Amino acid sequence: MAFSNSNDWGSLQPCWINLHGATPDDYIYVTDYGTKLTSQNGNNGKKMSGFLKGSTGIDAQFHISFKLGYQWGWSILYMANVKAISSTTGVVTPGDWNTSGYNGMGFWNNSSNNKLYVDKSVSGTSTRLLDTTGISDTIINLWRESDNGVFYRITGSNAVEVGTFTDDFCFYTIAQSPWSCEMLAAYNVTRKIS
Repeated sequence: MAFSNSNDWGSLQPCWINLHGATPDDYIYVTDYGTKLTSQNGNNGKKMSGFLKGSTGIDAQFHISFKLGYQWGWSILYMANVKAISSTTGVVTPGDWNTSGYNGMGFWNNSSNNKLYVDKSVSGTSTRLLDTTGISDTIINLWRESDNGVFYRITGSNAVEVGTFTDDFCFYTIAQSPWSCEMLAAYNVTRKIS
């Protein structure tokens, strides 16, 4: 499935699609009505990637809520400009969120290092916003307001303004076992097609 332009993406939905990597089996699976992607094939087991269905649209409000797994492997969620993703294959690489000319974010969490990292990328230059103790069963919210300000908030903490971005963002995960990423909500408040 190719994602050659933003018209192919459609409105955000809390569902994992376009899965790549290992053949799904009882170690790699999607549960909870398509909202949770999990790999439980031991340390450094099979790798899997997937996209959240839809994109934000350009210069438009959105909101997502998610939980990162707290396991040995890094549980990850990336936010990237849709134009930074391969236009021919739709397959992602870990660095697509941090591409020159575009903006993005990365969220990483695990138990082996007991770390939670949050980074932002502005035109391919990444900056660490948060380096703290890992979290378990904790909701992270990420949204864009009407003035294009992008914010995130980890439950129990204050909202953090990341910057002002007008990108058409998509969301994806790519990680190695064991890990999980669960989407609790994903929706467009307004949407403008580029």
